[in-house]
Amino acid sequence: EVCRQIAGISAIHTAEKPEAPLAILEQIFNASSRLAWDSDRDVLGWLDSAEGQHAIKINLQALRATAISKQVVALGQQDSKAILSGLMGLIGNLQETGRHEERESLVQVLRKGVFLLSSTDASGASH
Repeated sequence: EVCRQIAGISAIHTAEKPEAPLAILEQIFNASSRLAWDSDRDVLGWLDSAEGQHAIKINLQALRATAISKQVVALGQQDSKAILSGLMGLIGNLQETGRHEERESLVQVLRKGVFLLSSTDASGASH
């Protein structure tokens, strides 16, 4: 099940050559465990453990976020106005569905990004 989830995410993670799900799982295992990847017993124990489940969950979320980000950038290169329209629709949808904290978080990230871009533009223009 974990490899299937990884495969789905890694397939959209990169258009060039997605990493093999087992290789990604091995990276997660090695980063979060001092056990031996070569030991089936160690790997199965880790997969069943709370620590292993947490490490997998966190890494899958990060892989998914990266994959979505790459898709948005690729779509934005095709039509940046459509991306902006989609973001506005998402903000409205979050408000309508009562996901106020998530909406506010998104708006804050966008404001921060706009502020950083405008301050970078201003500092670049003064040189």
